[in-house]
Amino acid sequence: MRKGPRTLIARSCRRYGQCGLPQPRVVPMPHADARPMTIRLSPSRQLMLALTMLHLGALVCAFASDVAAIVQWPLALWVVMAAYRHIALHAIARSTRSIVVIAWDGRDRWRLVQRDGRVLDAVLERGAYAHPALMALPFRTRHGRRLRVLIVPDMVDAKSLRRLRAGLRCARSGPIVA
Repeated sequence: MRKGPRTLIARSCRRYGQCGLPQPRVVPMPHADARPMTIRLSPSRQLMLALTMLHLGALVCAFASDVAAIVQWPLALWVVMAAYRHIALHAIARSTRSIVVIAWDGRDRWRLVQRDGRVLDAVLERGAYAHPALMALPFRTRHGRRLRVLIVPDMVDAKSLRRLRAGLRCARSGPIVA
């Protein structure tokens, strides 16, 4: 591209809107997976194994540290309770607060169904992590409660996981300026 005076004038006019040139318009991101999807989450052995190993490592670190025994035992108890809570909530879905169904309208509205049947309207927050081995989706409900849904490949079928990952990637990229 040639950098002459005309180019600089045109660039500054577009930036500040001082000349009669048309302003760029925002075009919504076109993608085929904008249709709604509903995903049923099943219990996961992979996630249970990963969470168990993670918490066992934390237990080893708690006892291997140079902290007094009066601190090590409550810390170990706290790690065991956290392991039980996370495995029940995310891996085997035994908690009443476990998310068992995710419904997405393809835009920005999510509905999460808990194991006890309650339906939560939520918005996906920034910081979603989408990898072929793990997806971590942070949500905020309309009542302000924050929750995170962990999805691994053995929780859903491959087609639904691929559609969800592609839809999130397209939604994250935002609008195109034309």
